Formats: sequence, C-alpha cells, structure tokens
Amino acid sequence: MTMGTVYGNCGTATLTGTGQGFFTAYNISDPWMGGPASHIWRVVVASANSYDIYNLDGRAPWFSSSWSATRSWSWKADFFNGWVSQGIVFGRTGMVCGALTPGDSWWG
Repeated sequence: MTMGTVYGNCGTATLTGTGQGFFTAYNISDPWMGGPASHIWRVVVASANSYDIYNLDGRAPWFSSSWSATRSWSWKADFFNGWVSQGIVFGRTGMVCGALTPGDSWWG
C-alpha cells in the first residue's frame, strides 16, 4: 500500500513514512473554505510488535492554506504501516473537509 497523497473534497492530504518516523500534511485548495482554522488529525502506525496512535489535533497556522507535522520514535521494527485514521479540517467559513485516508507502508 503506497498512497502517500490523496485528494479530498477541499484539497490534498499526505502521509509518508521513512525509517522510524512519518510526515503528514494537508493543503486546502478550495477558496470557499476561507482557509483552515483547526483540525482533528490522528495517525496510526502499526508494526508486528507495536501499534500507536498519534493525536495531532490543533489549530492551523494563520494566513496559510496548509499544515504539516513529523513524528519519530525509538522502537524498531522491520516494516511499518501508517495511515491517517481521522483527518478532518474545519474552515474559517464553517466548511468541513475530510481527508480520504492517506497511508503508506515502509521498511524500518
């Protein structure tokens, strides 16, 4: 499974993994959204010996149409699967955007 970037109803959502970490982001391209205000963003990472959920909820940067975050860990595994289990962006105009579950699989 390699679906690093997917298109949703307002823009794109990304999750890519490498080694012992991941990068996740969204970019809102819908002008009616008025830009992102906040988001609910959860990333799940699973391996043969661990399963973790990263809560990345928060406010979006002002005057920006995008947001990104990285996370890393010290536990080792041969192979990881990761995906955005919840990806919801709330716009300044009241619109709600949903990410279409970007995900990735990678060697640790």
